[in-house]
Amino acid sequence: MLHAVSSLRIAGGDRDGERGRLEALAERLRVSNIGFLGHQEPEVLHRLIEDCLFTVVPSRWQDNCPMAVLESFAHGKPVVGANIGGIPEQIGDDCGLLFEPGDPEDLAAKLSYLLTHSEERLEMGRAALRRLQTVYTPEAHCGRLLGLFEALTGGTEVRDMTVAVA
Repeated sequence: MLHAVSSLRIAGGDRDGERGRLEALAERLRVSNIGFLGHQEPEVLHRLIEDCLFTVVPSRWQDNCPMAVLESFAHGKPVVGANIGGIPEQIGDDCGLLFEPGDPEDLAAKLSYLLTHSEERLEMGRAALRRLQTVYTPEAHCGRLLGLFEALTGGTEVRDMTVAVA
């Protein structure tokens, strides 16, 4: 049984014409409950995330650590994310669901699951917030970087380090 969705909101920039293709498809199918919002300022985006059941990160790129995932986690929202790049590592086994890029049936199945399994969806959202508060803190990040530096230097102290940022 598929849960009736009151609305689907699609936010984000459009660099490759995908928005136009999706708008044309929605019009052809006579689907009227989709809002194509385009790029949103942070304040509006955070309100949209706060008001949603979950977010979808349908990336086609090898993103290392998409901010969209972390922003969802900050609001205690699970993520349905593409199984590509760093997204699987971010979502893990308990903060959302992964779908295969380019497989609309797999994506639809994951969306349907979260729409019809509210308790699991809520628990994934709680796990997402916990992950953000433990794994993605500045302190945890610095600790991992220091551990990496120590491993790379063989434990020897580095006295003069110059870091170039491009």
